[in-house]
Formats: sequence, structure tokens, C-alpha cells
Amino acid sequence: EALVKQRDNMSEIIENNEHEIKELKKINKENEEIGAKHQELQKEYSKVKERVETLTRERERYNATVKALKVDLQALHLGNIGAETSLQEHMRVLNEKWDEHLTIKSDLQKSTRALEEARKDREHIAKQHNAKLEELQQDMDDARSTISKLERAKMELEDKVVGYEVADSKKKRIHEEMEHNM
Repeated sequence: EALVKQRDNMSEIIENNEHEIKELKKINKENEEIGAKHQELQKEYSKVKERVETLTRERERYNATVKALKVDLQALHLGNIGAETSLQEHMRVLNEKWDEHLTIKSDLQKSTRALEEARKDREHIAKQHNAKLEELQQDMDDARSTISKLERAKMELEDKVVGYEVADSKKKRIHEEMEHNM
């Protein structure tokens, strides 16, 4: 009877343990599901946080742009801007500025065309100058060649003159000797 009681106790302990094991497995499965949901929520939180940061940066850029536009409008109206300044007034001033810029652009285009024409003229003049320079260089080379030929001819003539003078002095000496001997 004691063994039966002990066996019944052991069976009861085993059943309780199996029941606890089933409950722990169930709790473990629930924890895994909660963990998966937690990871999904963390991902969504990261996305939301990133979106909030992006929107914050965009809002800051927007505010900076609005401030810059206010400064630009004040500059356009030379500081005379108030709550009553209408959009039509802004557009009128902007149109005036635009017309001024178009006039300046037109003037710049005319100046650019004039500069381009002047550059072409300078290039043409430079080509003519270089051609004349080459002609003068050729004439100068021809003149140098002619001078060296004339100098050689002069030296030849001087040699001939010296030869004639020598011959003339020999002739005079011979003539004097003949007169002296006669």
C-alpha cells in the first residue's frame, strides 16, 4: 500500500511536472511572439523616429526659407513692408526687378557680341601682322644674303685692287728702272 501511495504521488508529481512543462512551453511561445512583436515595434519606432527627424529638418529648412523670403521682400521694398503690403505689390516690384534684369541681360549680350567681334578683329589683325612679319623676315634674310655676297665681292675686288696696285707699283718701278738705265 505504501508503494501504491508512493507510485500515485510520483504519478501526480509527473503529471504536475508535465502540466508545468506545457504551461512553460506556452509561456515561452507567448514570450517569443511578444519578442517578435517587440522587434516589429522597434523597427516601426525607428522608421517613425527617422520620419520625425526628417520632418523636423524640413520644417527648419522651411522656416529658414520663409525668413530669407521675408528679408528678400524687405529688400525689394527697401524696408517698407508691412502686413498691409499686398501680393500684387510684391508682384509689381518683382516684375520691375525682372525687367531691370532683362535690360541688364540684353546689355550684357550686346557687350558679349562686341567683345567677340573685337576678338575676331584682333585675330585677323594678328594674322596680318604675322604675315607681314614673315615677309619682313624673308626680306631681311634676303638682304643678309645679299650683304654677305656683296661683302665677298668687295673682298674679291679689294684683293684685285691690291693686286693691281702691286702690279702698278711693279710697273712704276720697272718704268723708273728703265728710265734710270736709259
